Amino acid sequence: MPPQSARLNANARLLINLYLPSAFAAMTQGLVVPVIPLLGPAFRVPEALAAQVVAALMLGRALMTLPSGVIVDRLGRKPAMIIGPSLLVAGSLLALLTPAFVPLLAGQFLCGAGVALWQLGREVAAVDLIAPEVRGRMLAFFFGLQNAGQALGPLLGGILADRWGFRVVFWASLAVGLLVLSMTARLPETRTERPANTQSPKRSIARLSDLAPQFRTTYVILILATFAAGTRNPVVAAVLPLHAEGKFGFSSTEVGALFAVIGAVTLLSMGPAGWVSDTIGRKAATIPAAVITGLAFLAYPYASSLPAMFGVSALVGVAGGFALGAMTVYTYDIAPAEARGRLQALRRTMNEVGGVAGPAMAGGIMSVADTGLCFLALVPLHAISAILLFIGAKETAGKYRGRVAVA
Repeated sequence: MPPQSARLNANARLLINLYLPSAFAAMTQGLVVPVIPLLGPAFRVPEALAAQVVAALMLGRALMTLPSGVIVDRLGRKPAMIIGPSLLVAGSLLALLTPAFVPLLAGQFLCGAGVALWQLGREVAAVDLIAPEVRGRMLAFFFGLQNAGQALGPLLGGILADRWGFRVVFWASLAVGLLVLSMTARLPETRTERPANTQSPKRSIARLSDLAPQFRTTYVILILATFAAGTRNPVVAAVLPLHAEGKFGFSSTEVGALFAVIGAVTLLSMGPAGWVSDTIGRKAATIPAAVITGLAFLAYPYASSLPAMFGVSALVGVAGGFALGAMTVYTYDIAPAEARGRLQALRRTMNEVGGVAGPAMAGGIMSVADTGLCFLALVPLHAISAILLFIGAKETAGKYRGRVAVA
């Protein structure tokens, strides 16, 4: 049995090899955004169709979410982290070499699916290594690197395309995929071996019976809270430009600055959110995220000046920073090791559903009413989320954990 210090050093090296590729893999999700205007003329398709490369990426991520959980639990963490970058490499090659637009969409679909699979695999592998009392802070770092990569992707893609043309963006995606694959190939499997008399789980999706009885209500509440949180950023992205420019006459630059504030504050909030989650409790991070989102959506319709809009957008950033990792680590607290992937994947699916349902509902409201009503209509959803988390979820961490044991 190796000494404790040696095991800690080995785990630290493993975590570094999981952390470093996080930003690189996330970066590939934004590389193609700046070249959308170039794809239309190059492939002789309308501009609206060219924009569907982003939709193909998102669809790949969404459709891979549930299968990712099955792969992580049944095959292992390392196979998921090998298959994911392999799909990214295959998708990048297809997008790089194809002369037609439909195969380009297929390549972007594979890229999105590959990144989704790799991200869940590396996340569960990290949880296998991280002590429960520091999960919030460690996963906050993960999500911070992921967000930083997503933010840098469009910038890098624009620079590369301006200098060498749009095809080089897919070369960059291919290089990143190979880099992540090479780093992952050196990692060992982190899943605990099952006893010889037990079998791998055969179910394809998570069920409540996978959880200890005392945590089943908590998981259902986390599912509902995740759906509510999933509506936040897509609704803001879809409605805020129309609301700020159409109703109050803000310029495109000013609207862009609002989103920059949201992104910057989200990154700055992740560290404090992880500390709160670990030291005070998971509910101390998840409940404020829902409350602050509700307050921001309540304030947006009445924030008519630019400083007021900046203030409300900063609230959205704080909510995002607290929500992004808090419900993820909450789920890992209550999920048994053999079902971590499937339970997390099912919860994330509700995030994807919220991301689709929120803008769809907002679009319906905007067709008959003012843009401000789109924000107000979602306030009750986030209020209900906060109430359910407060009265129904069991605390699993921090000084308020009480007598309930972590699964």
